[in-house]
Amino acid sequence: MAAITYALVEGPHSGWASPLILTLLLGSVVIIAAFVHVELRTTDPMMDVRVFADRIYSTAIITIFCVLFGIYGTLLVITQYFQNIRDYSAEDAGFLMISMTLPVIVLAPIAGRLTGRLGGRRPTLVGVSMIVAGLAVLALTIGGNVGWTLLGLALVGGAGGLAVTPATSVAMTSIPQDRSGMASGILSAQRALGSTAGFAIMGSVLAAVVALTLPGKFEPYLPNEQQRDDAVDEVVDDANPRAVTALIAPGQPLDDDVKEEPELVQASDEAFVDGIRAAIAVALVLVIGTLIAGYVVFPKGDRAAADAEVGEAALVESDER
Repeated sequence: MAAITYALVEGPHSGWASPLILTLLLGSVVIIAAFVHVELRTTDPMMDVRVFADRIYSTAIITIFCVLFGIYGTLLVITQYFQNIRDYSAEDAGFLMISMTLPVIVLAPIAGRLTGRLGGRRPTLVGVSMIVAGLAVLALTIGGNVGWTLLGLALVGGAGGLAVTPATSVAMTSIPQDRSGMASGILSAQRALGSTAGFAIMGSVLAAVVALTLPGKFEPYLPNEQQRDDAVDEVVDDANPRAVTALIAPGQPLDDDVKEEPELVQASDEAFVDGIRAAIAVALVLVIGTLIAGYVVFPKGDRAAADAEVGEAALVESDER
């Protein structure tokens, strides 16, 4: 996972065909294959990969991964949008991001109680629907009225508060009790992997789109190819290659030669917004797929009732503590 993450973050900077990136990607595939091979043959596996054969468990894990992918990736790109395009200070940007945090605080405890009463299926699907709606609002309105951006952030944050706990309940009730410890550990790993992948992949998509579109947006104002390349380089050279590799890091000003030309600033802003839309679109496709899979796979009827009983027992135990 570390090799994959490093490759995704550094790929736009080092080049996807560079020996380092290719080695990391190929090496990660080999390591995963070797890990699965060993775990299938040991009598006491650290991670029994056979649990992934359970459709309900696997779908719940993927749901948690994709929800956190969308939340943390959105956190990255919208924070940069506020500072780089809207020119908000770090403090103002942080204050606006509260619109994403408050729904988590409000809905997380409610999600636990809903799971205890209804089972995990319905709260999870409602939560995933919220992130679908939030990402769609952000993709359609980014660059426009900031109120729409705040609404999109609230929906995305609310999804995190509402979906993760019931999805966890769905996963754990699908696994035999003697494997619950290991299954719980896998779920915890998915939380970390989802957030890390969201940062890496959505940040890399943003960087790649900006790198591809910025020269074309500069062309009407800088028809001379050499001048255009120099102007693009001026924007790129001051970038933090570990944040958004093709443009400016949060709060990083544009180069003076570019900043003095309003057309070039506008073109840079447009390229950045295009990159954000593309990054959000990646997350949107993932969560829509997750929503469909959850609707088809997550148990209803007797299995959902059993899920609710387990959730209610856990809730009572938590209240007693």
